[in-house]
Amino acid sequence: MKIIIYAFTYLKKHPFQMALFVLVNMVIWFAAIFLPYITGNFIDSLVKRDAMQYIYKYAFFILVVNAVNVVFQYMSDYINNKLQNTLGFDAKYRLFKMIKKYPMKYFKDKDVVYLNELINEDVAQIFSFVFTSIVPILTNIFTVIISVVILLKINAVLMIILVALIPVYILLYKAFKTPLFKANYDMREERNVYQAYQTSQFINVKHIKANALFDEVDGELYNRFIIQFKKVMRFFHLGYFFSNVGSVIMVIANVIIVFYGGYKVIDGTITVGQFTIVNTYFNMIIQTTNFFLSFGNEYQQTLVSYKRLTDIEGIHIENNGNIQLSEITSIELENLSFAYEDKVIINGVTYSFEKGNAYIVRGSNGAGKTTLINLMIGLYQEFDTGTVRYNGEAISNLDLYHLRHRLISIQEQDAVLFGSTVRECLTFGTDNIDQGAVSYWCNKLGVSELIEKLPDKYETNLNEHNISFSGGEQQKLSLVRCFIKNPSVMILDEPTSAFDAGSVEAFADLINEYKKSRIVIIITHDEALIEKIDGESINLDTI
Repeated sequence: MKIIIYAFTYLKKHPFQMALFVLVNMVIWFAAIFLPYITGNFIDSLVKRDAMQYIYKYAFFILVVNAVNVVFQYMSDYINNKLQNTLGFDAKYRLFKMIKKYPMKYFKDKDVVYLNELINEDVAQIFSFVFTSIVPILTNIFTVIISVVILLKINAVLMIILVALIPVYILLYKAFKTPLFKANYDMREERNVYQAYQTSQFINVKHIKANALFDEVDGELYNRFIIQFKKVMRFFHLGYFFSNVGSVIMVIANVIIVFYGGYKVIDGTITVGQFTIVNTYFNMIIQTTNFFLSFGNEYQQTLVSYKRLTDIEGIHIENNGNIQLSEITSIELENLSFAYEDKVIINGVTYSFEKGNAYIVRGSNGAGKTTLINLMIGLYQEFDTGTVRYNGEAISNLDLYHLRHRLISIQEQDAVLFGSTVRECLTFGTDNIDQGAVSYWCNKLGVSELIEKLPDKYETNLNEHNISFSGGEQQKLSLVRCFIKNPSVMILDEPTSAFDAGSVEAFADLINEYKKSRIVIIITHDEALIEKIDGESINLDTI
């Protein structure tokens, strides 16, 4: 029931299509359930003197029923496919939106490839289960009821003997319920881990090649395959035995029908047509019972998906206040301390950043330069001591998403560019774009010539033309994006690592002018840049 409740969150957005899906499948079921009864009566009608009229009528009936069935089956498959894809996207979209707002500590030991595989697999499992199982539950219940009524009408003793076999199926499900759930859960967890490791080898292929680690990573891949293979085979054995015991019961039932039903035909108790009806409808009951057994198996698999997804959804999103600033005039750090994995990174830092100034953040590797920036902009909010204030307001009260989206530009050391065209890369995430500013800052930072050489200049689709930029080019393009945003605070991490001496001097002049109405914070080891920037120096090794 909880799986249906989970899916209903998305299903209720498409009531008409869901109603149409149910209606279409009920029509298909109606034709399937009554066709055997009509066929049995047709067989008995053939023994009559004027049987030809029945052949014409039955042939026409079969033609119409099958034509309608083809149309309705297409409609069912079309709606099924459309809704599964639409609802699956809705669920994954909601999850991805939610996860991106989880605290950074959630991602500390998280394999993002595994997380992505899990979400895609489990969402698909839930909606596949809903559409292949829930509507058939109704039709199969009705099938049992109608089949039992028809069998009772033909021969009550035969019906009672056959239906007595069904409790065996129920006992079987109860015996396998827990082992199936655990085996399925273990298999899917191990499979996601294995797939994540596979992907990581491609992600880290440069490191593997540089250190010739082929044998080591191949060996690890093989070992991980063996682990997940054992889980797969355990689930296979349990599932196969669970599903195929029904075949044994089916054989027993058919033997009963042949001997007892055949005897009743011989002594004239039932007709040949009725014998056919008995055989067909009991097979329907067995198929229905098999459906419910498979449903039980599928339910246990889907319950695994439900649990894994709800475990993810159970994480609390990070704090985000509701105060929105129109500009940033100051950032104050007060006795700020932060430890990561029991290692103190920032220890009692007190400092104030004011509008109109540039600040050079220095320090050895591991001194906490990047961590300090992450604390300042609220990516980490679990301070051990102290607080961060913007314009005197505690960071916990501020709408940090608005703050970072509108008022802060960040250029990371490893530049990240979003968007398919060059213009989109430069303006991604920027509101109220001034197209003149795009050209201005491209000229200012020396990338105009690069862009003008591209096939469609600023409108060049990088994916279609298979264009990639060098590290230095990406760095300059990400700097352009920072300036286009026109922020109150600009934070730059090693902005000149790919610049020549002339470019460093020009960039320093640009910053010295740009800082007059903003706060500019630069993390750098570039001594030439440090010498030319008119600003304060913060050394985290000594602060």
